[in-house]
Amino acid sequence: MPLTADTALADLLQALPALQPHWDDHRAAHAGEPVDLDDDCLELAAIAHAWLERPAQHADELRTLFAHTEAMLADGEPALAEALCSSFLEGLLHPLTPAMPGAAVLPGLLGPLSRAYARHWVAVTGSALTGL
Repeated sequence: MPLTADTALADLLQALPALQPHWDDHRAAHAGEPVDLDDDCLELAAIAHAWLERPAQHADELRTLFAHTEAMLADGEPALAEALCSSFLEGLLHPLTPAMPGAAVLPGLLGPLSRAYARHWVAVTGSALTGL
């Protein structure tokens, strides 16, 4: 049975307590609105991007986030995997440039499925990111 978005998020929040305050702020900003998986994945991308700006300070958080992302891609329901690719990974990759600190660290954080999608995205967009 595929991993649902709700279960995956609960697992991620349990494994990554540093994410909880950011997540609470995100949910509070959207109180009363239906859950939007793409919006949630874009929020995860924004958090990851902020952590990638200071990768040495957030090394554990980044490893945990990307390990869970890879597991969600491998075992998640199709809607979750699609949102992770089109919103999380693309939302993370789009603002990165080779000069940003996170660009050098990102390739080592990606699992095989994430890396394959990132390579595809770079090829399609003509991004200058390397090392993927």
